[in-house]
Amino acid sequence: MTSKTKRVSKPPLHCLLTPDAVVLKGHAIFAPIVASLKIRPPIGGVDYVQIALAEAKAGKGSAKISSQIASTLEDHAAVCLSVVSALAEWDQPEDSRAIVNFLRFILTGNERPSKYDEALELIRDVAVAGLYEYLDEQIDARNALYSVLLKYRTRCEWFRRERLREVVKGLEGKKGERALAVDLQEYIFNQGVEFSIEPQSASGEVDLLLRDVDGRFLVIDAKYVASDAQPSEVKRKFAEGLHQVSRYCSDYGQPSGFLVVFLDTSLTPRLPLEETDGLRYLRIKGANVFVVQVSIHDAPSASKSGKAHELLVDREELLKLVTEISTEAASVGTGESHKPLRANPQAGEVDANVSPETTARQEPVTNRTPRVE
Repeated sequence: MTSKTKRVSKPPLHCLLTPDAVVLKGHAIFAPIVASLKIRPPIGGVDYVQIALAEAKAGKGSAKISSQIASTLEDHAAVCLSVVSALAEWDQPEDSRAIVNFLRFILTGNERPSKYDEALELIRDVAVAGLYEYLDEQIDARNALYSVLLKYRTRCEWFRRERLREVVKGLEGKKGERALAVDLQEYIFNQGVEFSIEPQSASGEVDLLLRDVDGRFLVIDAKYVASDAQPSEVKRKFAEGLHQVSRYCSDYGQPSGFLVVFLDTSLTPRLPLEETDGLRYLRIKGANVFVVQVSIHDAPSASKSGKAHELLVDREELLKLVTEISTEAASVGTGESHKPLRANPQAGEVDANVSPETTARQEPVTNRTPRVE
């Protein structure tokens, strides 16, 4: 486990988990990831962790519950989060034997009685460590992609401004921001990042949809601001991009996405972005949208450019625009949604009948009634 998430030592149960649960819930970066795990359906369709919690609070020494053995990383992380949350809710620290044994069984399916300290150690090693390792992996993937996009911005602004203005006129049969998206796709591919391009989500066609080795999605959308764009148009372009990325994140069950805005204008937008760990983003409808601005304007040299033309964008104004665009999109409707093709990175197969948010789930074992010894 890396230093990005807190390494948990061995204090008592009630001291161990409650602070962590509070931190995760309110953390600017972790909160969307946690939220995406919370909305995943429980394995087998039944939330046995909550059943175990209720039975333990009622003082019962046995409960009809099933183990929750996951077949995907996301499902395992969701079970781990559920267990950590249940322990955070536990308000009887002096009598934790029942809940600890119930949760140990849910995590392992092992009915054999164990000592309290051993059961607690297992929960710490499986649930707490498993959750934080998942969070680390999510952050690592996000940070790696963000670094690639920053390098792409430098390459564009230093060496490709004129070339990209020509790309806008047409590339690979596309024009405007669609042509610029092709250039972005090619650059990311040349960096050795493996990705697939999904033809359509429930909200439309996403510019670039990356997949890591574990099948998780990373959403990128591109916008283009023309040289003659007025300040109101610039603001609306950003709002449209923020809306679309947040919708795509919702479609694919992802906590965050990326918006790359190509600016062929003398205006320099100053957005009300938050910053964490050096990454700049805006929270839109539960998703963190990381924003990268790429200037391709034919800017004169610093000695001839004079005073910079900054366009200050108010946070409330921007969020209001996003809301208006969301309302307009909802009133128009996207028509019948089409399930995008999903590539199996291991088998090289394509399945057109599986939606992005659907993952394989392992059936739980037959209901058991573990007893507290």
